[in-house]
Amino acid sequence: MRRFLPILILMLSMASSIKADVVWLEKDYDFGLMKEEAGPKTGHVRLVNTGPEAVVITGARPSCGCTGVAYPEDPIAPGDTVRFSFTYNPLGRPGKFAKSIRVYIGDFDMATIRIRGNVLGTPESLTTLYPVEGPAPLRLSADKVFGGEIPHGRSRHFFVNGYNQSPDSVRLILASADKSMSVIASSDTIGPGDIVTFSLYFNSRQTKGPGTVSIPVTVKAIPIPAPKSKREDSNRSDDSDSSGHIITFFAEVTPPKGAE
Repeated sequence: MRRFLPILILMLSMASSIKADVVWLEKDYDFGLMKEEAGPKTGHVRLVNTGPEAVVITGARPSCGCTGVAYPEDPIAPGDTVRFSFTYNPLGRPGKFAKSIRVYIGDFDMATIRIRGNVLGTPESLTTLYPVEGPAPLRLSADKVFGGEIPHGRSRHFFVNGYNQSPDSVRLILASADKSMSVIASSDTIGPGDIVTFSLYFNSRQTKGPGTVSIPVTVKAIPIPAPKSKREDSNRSDDSDSSGHIITFFAEVTPPKGAE
């Protein structure tokens, strides 16, 4: 009997390592546009037990504490379809989100569920995270950027975030008249509730030398209205009607390191 014991253990191990026969009817879920003030929102996906044996969901692990899960704890009989539910809490989280949930079935099977959406923030959240009223309808994390001391000949990157608080998309136009400063946006167009990052690149080689610099960067946000008739569209004002908002960069350019 002892001779057959290792073989028996191996057979049991192989049997237990067989993946469960389940089919997920969905593995992705889009909450779409949701309002922070409406509170947590719940969605679900479905899975089917296509095997000859009952299976059990043994656990689930969301990628963040903002997501809760609910699922049947009883065995799922062959041929049965069940719901796997999840709830996203938008409180204090304006903007787009993308999260994942690992779902474990039995001891060895694992699937990843992905959820996403876009949260329109409350005035309270926006004031905290984006305290500056930028070019309407954007709010900004700051409109003054302090670069500190930068040795002449060096370059630095700085970042400002913006949030579209309107129900419409906007097109961005950025400009800097100073050759030592270039600015780009993470996206030229941002939708409702979207977040954009402005990247300010300061190259001190393009300055005259050591000294204090104060560089304005203009940000314009042009609303993109719903499609209208050609006549209405021809009467719409152009980009020049938007005065924009100024983000000011401050820095002290110091002598190059090693210079007397």
